Amino acid sequence: MGYPVVHVTRGLLRSQRTPGAGRHRGRKRKGAGKQFDWADTLAAYIVLAGLPAPARDQELLAPRRFKTDLCWRERKLFVECDGAEWAAGQHARGRGMADDCEKWNLLTLAGWRGLRFTGSQVKSGAALATIERALRAE
Repeated sequence: MGYPVVHVTRGLLRSQRTPGAGRHRGRKRKGAGKQFDWADTLAAYIVLAGLPAPARDQELLAPRRFKTDLCWRERKLFVECDGAEWAAGQHARGRGMADDCEKWNLLTLAGWRGLRFTGSQVKSGAALATIERALRAE
């Protein structure tokens, strides 16, 4: 099932965030406002589609401080959104890639299922369709 792409503002799901969540996000670039985050857009699409709302920026492996973009704790499902897919963003550099691999592997070993999407997949609706399949598969 395809979903139309909708413009969503960043503040739509602000009330669903945990206190202090997202402190690592939104670093300002020279001459720019708050940095865009595909996970905010995807979370809004999920709610608008009538699916269970995800938790944002959760630490799932104590005492590790890894945070996932979106998660459903009761279903042990997490989602990561990678921005800057055609640029040398944080996830495309050596340290960022190594950290992502470590987080992904530790979560998998702890019994979590993970999904990973690019900004283009969020924008096209493909990410939402995949998440819907994963949530309805249980």
